[in-house]
Amino acid sequence: MNIRNILKISITLGIVAATYISIGNTFAENIINFSEYQKEVKTITIKNISKTKAFQEIMQAQNTPCEYIIEKKDMYIISPSCLLKNELPKIEFKEAIDYLWPYIDSFNMVYNDVSQTFSYQWTSPIFKKNYEIIPKTLEEKIILTRFQNKWEKIRIHKSSLAYQTVKKANFYTVYKDTSILKRCTKKNYTIALNKINGVILWSEETLNLNKEIMKLKWYCKWAGAQDLLFYGWVCGFATQLFRTSLLVPTIEITKRYPHNERLVPYYSDYVFWDDAALYEMNKQLEIKNTWKSDLYLKVLEKDNANYFVIITPEKSNQWVTIKKSQGEWLKAEVQREIYQEKTDMLIKKDSFISTYIKKTYTTQ
Repeated sequence: MNIRNILKISITLGIVAATYISIGNTFAENIINFSEYQKEVKTITIKNISKTKAFQEIMQAQNTPCEYIIEKKDMYIISPSCLLKNELPKIEFKEAIDYLWPYIDSFNMVYNDVSQTFSYQWTSPIFKKNYEIIPKTLEEKIILTRFQNKWEKIRIHKSSLAYQTVKKANFYTVYKDTSILKRCTKKNYTIALNKINGVILWSEETLNLNKEIMKLKWYCKWAGAQDLLFYGWVCGFATQLFRTSLLVPTIEITKRYPHNERLVPYYSDYVFWDDAALYEMNKQLEIKNTWKSDLYLKVLEKDNANYFVIITPEKSNQWVTIKKSQGEWLKAEVQREIYQEKTDMLIKKDSFISTYIKKTYTTQ
């Protein structure tokens, strides 16, 4: 068992459940479901309310301690003051992202594989419903204050609390349609993909994809050598990992090799050159997390496709531009430029050269 798996197990076993805090004599009739609170908000007419008095009462309610208990079936009962001052029960980031993952529908921006030049900062998930619970309007704050004054509590689902942790994160993702892949292609691609799904790339840690996927069971060997470390068509995932890594400003791509041929399933019919090839330990793909925080690598399945996602728990102040260009025949370059967000100052430039022996359009 490698050190990453040992540490992942340690984290899983070491997660401390949220502390139960007493909130006094809480009876069923004093507990308001969050949906009931939202209905109450719609009944308020601000023009009939003294705003000065309302603000004073809100400030007083905000000074009331935030208290909560964990109820069964992933429900929390919290005092309204918790929402008024955005002081909610803490959920560890990995637990929050794992819990919330099934509630994500898609992403609003992905790697652009049909343009030769594009910029990318970071994206956010598109959720199946709205999980925001922090009050924004005066109406919402007034209702919460009334609940607080009557010592009523609010029942909130864990998904909304997890969202409060996850919404501060950055997401970088590459979409892949797997419906076009034939049986062996899809099988080997999926084996490589699943081995990386859920991996935490620690700060300053290096991940070598060849080492991660070597000697796994159930590869489709097809024809040829039967004693390889891994088999054909894992490069589909290597390309997906390479492209995602290009988007993350704090990932350094320390090793990357192109294919000798252009294959449509990896590069599409539009723009190519941004691929990654693996073969034994000769052609490798290796990335390093140079950031102060850990990175989380996840896969979101979507019908006959998926999003491979790299997540940073904190917002980045950098963005990238990807430029793909072809020089002489069958020689191309992928260039990544990393910029500072506020000043647009160029921080770093990376270049990845591809030289192809021939151009083929065969599918697998």
